[in-house]
Amino acid sequence: MLQNPRLLLAASISIAVHGAFAAALLTQQEEAQLLESSSPFEMVVLAEQRVDLAMPSEGLGGNPQPEPEPEPEPEPEPEPEPEPEPEPETSSESMEDEPVEEIEEESNLPEGESAPASAAEAYVDAVYESSQLNNRRPKYPLKARRKGMEGVVTLQVEVSVLGEPSEISILNSSGYRLLDREARRTVSRWRFHPATQGGQPVTSLVEVPIRFQLKG
Repeated sequence: MLQNPRLLLAASISIAVHGAFAAALLTQQEEAQLLESSSPFEMVVLAEQRVDLAMPSEGLGGNPQPEPEPEPEPEPEPEPEPEPEPEPETSSESMEDEPVEEIEEESNLPEGESAPASAAEAYVDAVYESSQLNNRRPKYPLKARRKGMEGVVTLQVEVSVLGEPSEISILNSSGYRLLDREARRTVSRWRFHPATQGGQPVTSLVEVPIRFQLKG
């Protein structure tokens, strides 16, 4: 008899525990179903809110209207050019009536005297043919005499203010180098009276002909 009440108590406790466990399972399943059903609903609502937010921007913006172009500034009017002043008219008659003064150059020289000669007229050429200079004639080369060489050599001599030949060149050759060389060697030792201009010695050029000729 004593064991029966204990069995009944244990059985009732077991039933109560199983019932509580079953109730807890049912509660968890219901909450899971509620969560699964609410999740897509919230996503839809968020999507609708995004669409609603985008709509006003399209409605308000639309196609942007072009900004009005600024009106071109008017070009400044060109300033009027000043009219040229009229030139004073000159009367041809008045110009013809005015006498033309003739200016005569007066000479300060006394009568009977002429102007002095110009510098070119006062030029005196150099001189080389003078007994005072004692210039020797060139020697006839022995080889040229044996071969019968004859001819005239024309030399151009630059005479310094001291009367010395500073440069000698051959203007016309005799046709024989031996005669040309002897003439040039001889004249290089000559002395000259220098040319003068206005009484002052100047450098000048002089032509000197040298003839080589065999006798009979």
